[in-house]
Amino acid sequence: MNRFYKNNHTRINIIITLIISIWSVIFIKLYFLQIINHKEANKKLINNIASYVTLKGDRGIIYDKNSIPLSQNVNKYTLWVDPIYLDTAKFASKNSIALKLSQIFNQEANHYLNKMSKKTHYVSLEKNVKE
Repeated sequence: MNRFYKNNHTRINIIITLIISIWSVIFIKLYFLQIINHKEANKKLINNIASYVTLKGDRGIIYDKNSIPLSQNVNKYTLWVDPIYLDTAKFASKNSIALKLSQIFNQEANHYLNKMSKKTHYVSLEKNVKE
């Protein structure tokens, strides 16, 4: 043994014990977070990171040099129905839906009944419907 170790061996042992103790506390805390309490920590993480924002895009407007719009946005919708679901639906029948749509869109009710008689999950009843 050298003279430095002989003179300071208690101090060195205290420092080594302190370092091992600190690392042990860190590893125990990590074990607790990652193994034992991982579900709660994961929920907190997701709540801190994730956020849902709904943005309405106003795209397509083109302006000239005098800030006069040269184009505009037009919202159009497609009205569709699931005829297979309507067969089991208790809130409305195909006939009542066809009558309402014929009044709104000035079409005959048979036009909509023919479309809703298809055995598919998606039938487009009206396209490019404006607000």
